[in-house]
Amino acid sequence: AGQNPGPPGSSISGPQTHEPCGPPLVNGENDVNLNRAGPFLVHCGYVAAKPWVTVVQQEQGFSLAEIEIYAASDVSPSTPPEPPSLPPLPPPPSPPPSPPPSPPPMSPSPSLPSPPGTPPPPPSPPPSPPPLPPPSPPPSLPPASPPPNPSLPPAQLTPIGTDKSKPSAFTSFPATNVIDGDVSSFSLTDTQTEDEDYPWIAVQMADGDSIGEIHVYARNDEHYALINDFEVFVGTAAGQYSNAAAAQGTTFNPSSDAVQCGYVNTIDTRGGMIEVSCLSDEGEGLIGKPWITMRKTSKVFFSVAEVVVYEGARSSPSSLPPPEPPQPPQPSPPPPQPPLQPPLPPYLPLPISPPRSPVSPPTLPPSPPPSPPSPPPSPTSPPTEYSLVDAKASPSTIAQFVAANAIDADTSSFVVTENGENVWISVQIDASDAALGIGEVRITASDDSTWNLGNNFNVFAGTSEGDVDSSEAVQCGNTDLVFSALGGEVSVSCLGQTGRQWVTIRKTTNNFFKIAEVQVFGP
Repeated sequence: AGQNPGPPGSSISGPQTHEPCGPPLVNGENDVNLNRAGPFLVHCGYVAAKPWVTVVQQEQGFSLAEIEIYAASDVSPSTPPEPPSLPPLPPPPSPPPSPPPSPPPMSPSPSLPSPPGTPPPPPSPPPSPPPLPPPSPPPSLPPASPPPNPSLPPAQLTPIGTDKSKPSAFTSFPATNVIDGDVSSFSLTDTQTEDEDYPWIAVQMADGDSIGEIHVYARNDEHYALINDFEVFVGTAAGQYSNAAAAQGTTFNPSSDAVQCGYVNTIDTRGGMIEVSCLSDEGEGLIGKPWITMRKTSKVFFSVAEVVVYEGARSSPSSLPPPEPPQPPQPSPPPPQPPLQPPLPPYLPLPISPPRSPVSPPTLPPSPPPSPPSPPPSPTSPPTEYSLVDAKASPSTIAQFVAANAIDADTSSFVVTENGENVWISVQIDASDAALGIGEVRITASDDSTWNLGNNFNVFAGTSEGDVDSSEAVQCGNTDLVFSALGGEVSVSCLGQTGRQWVTIRKTTNNFFKIAEVQVFGP
């Protein structure tokens, strides 16, 4: 802040005293991210008589969209502001005026002697009785005040559809997962190439919905950060974004039908939530734009757990039905009529039955002796772990990370396959164990930084290595299984499948496949 434009010491500003405003905005320091749209705030304290504010880029040219300057308080920063004075309390209600006291009866005043020759006054007429006060009207009740209108929370809207960029990728994580009411499921998009637009996930609302506030939830696992750096737009079609996003380096055409509602930088906790508002200054929502698009600002993976949409106010109150007029008071019911007939007695005496002859109780056979108590149930023995006799992998494994490492009972060693599509690792049990059946299969992740290369796999029981699609192959458990942490375990049940010596773990994504150990148990 200075008396002239320009930074201190420049040829434009000349010698003058500047007051710095802070803090400095340095990308990457103090959580500052200058790649976002802003706004960025600095404080100049209480500076007076310096009408110019200069923004200086220290290293290179730069571009600004808008600068806003706000006044400082009139109160000196060293003087604490006085607390607001409370409004005066209303005076206590006045008691109803009491009727004026009746005047005391007037006593006759002493008569003065009449002057001589004065005729006597005519006799006074008898006093008239005081008039009766008019009858008081019946007390009227004060009009009933309408009940207070509580501030209701906004109504939650119901989505009717979803979409995402590259919907054919990661079909196990569809866009519908963001509106299933389950924050443990999520949608995942693929990365984009140079000639493709940024990844996005969209939610469709009903045409007449007023979109007010949008709550976006991150995944509740170690990959929660895949949601970070996205913008929110509301438009007439899925994937639309407005001109506000054109400066993000994309060559794709924005839509004039889209309205930007917010920009989210980071969610720094698992299962975290960000609130994005589409409300106007009057609290009204957006109507006629049923598609909500969450658009990543870089061409990387994008994953969202859940989207919840709340209703905003509507601008046309005439659409609401008018309030019903107050009902006139109902007349009092007529007094009950006297009964036409005398009331019946409260009860009628029952006829007395003659006494019955006593009946002899039946003779019961003797009870058999009680059965001896049942023996206590034997404790359930844990399932038997089968010995594994062989292991195979396809495509070939890398260097010393061979398939046999998956059955060496050592979680510090692991098997890694080459990068490929539908890669698999198979382990074999003995034929005698296969006749008993396969109960549980337990897979352990590696305990190093690349443990998540084991994620996204299915488990099958079959008659040969790699058997996942023959008529004899049976899938065990759910699809697209993942580990929760390094060194984590995933267990699936094969429900006692018999006659199948091979258990195959197949990767469902195109990538390397890495696991530490496989164990197979009986039913």
